[in-house]
Amino acid sequence: MNSNRSNPPLLDDANAAFIQHHVTINVAARDARNLPAVTRAFGCRVSADRRLVTVFLSTTWANMVLNDLRDNGAIAVVIGRPTTHETLQLKGKVERIAPLSASDRDAMTACRASFVEELNTAGYSRSFAGTVAGEQAGDCLAVTFEPSSVFVQTPGPQAGRRLESRP
Repeated sequence: MNSNRSNPPLLDDANAAFIQHHVTINVAARDARNLPAVTRAFGCRVSADRRLVTVFLSTTWANMVLNDLRDNGAIAVVIGRPTTHETLQLKGKVERIAPLSASDRDAMTACRASFVEELNTAGYSRSFAGTVAGEQAGDCLAVTFEPSSVFVQTPGPQAGRRLESRP
């Protein structure tokens, strides 16, 4: 791990809770020529100490992203809530890519259900919301990284503001 454990994590409790529920998640990586690849994640979880974030990626849909992450480890994750447009961007370096644990599968199910509820709250039918949320496509992997920077990307005057470590 690359972190300085004497510094507090970049995510506070509120942001850690935010990124795990009612959100859509996109993951970006780049190849050796700096060409981007983007995929949708099936949810995420944050470690108890708020230092590590794990996103769940389909091996079928995210093949290019996973190859790039294995190659250079550079990851960017954009997490947004559709009804409020509240959005955070996290950047970091991948620490590990591993098969899903039982708790990861539970977290994926909870993330999908909360996203469907979010879309339903916005007036979309559960059928439509379920289609947008997608079903897990094939096997998934857990991609864990430590955010080295976090940015507010919510539209408005604070967009682009870098968040500092918080106790």
